[in-house]
Amino acid sequence: MKLLSPVDKVDEVERLIGAGADELYCGLLTEEWHGKYIAGAISRRPGGGANFTTFDALQETIDIAHSHGVPLFLTLNEHYYTPVQYPYVLDYVDRVVSMGIDGMMVADLALMLTLKQREVHQKIKIIISTGGTAFNSEAVRFYQDLGAARIILPRHLTLGEIKDINDRIP
Repeated sequence: MKLLSPVDKVDEVERLIGAGADELYCGLLTEEWHGKYIAGAISRRPGGGANFTTFDALQETIDIAHSHGVPLFLTLNEHYYTPVQYPYVLDYVDRVVSMGIDGMMVADLALMLTLKQREVHQKIKIIISTGGTAFNSEAVRFYQDLGAARIILPRHLTLGEIKDINDRIP
């Protein structure tokens, strides 16, 4: 079992790692995105929780986490992005991949497929977030077949449902 912790402040990184976090995740909600798409956050957390606001802060966080051998994942949790948003989202992903992010937590199936098709993103770890709605073993298998490295199950599943999925998909 790994302890995955949200982070949204550079000065929290070492404290979280010191407290036992094995992996970290965050969003990045820049003023540019928020100004254009005020109704929605690129990471589905418009209130600022678990979001950095600048690429510089994200880079510093990546550097600190990696100096401790801890991976950092970026959330792209919106259930879907519009065609108008895609150029910005892909530019955003290109930028964070070049910064050394360890993976993307995505909910949007179309975005996952788009990332897997682009050569620059093929080596990045794609994790299906809770928004990917993997309610059963067939959904988990579907995402695995598409190349997902990990699937985070929805929060409302019971322990019995989780056990059933795990028994069917080791």
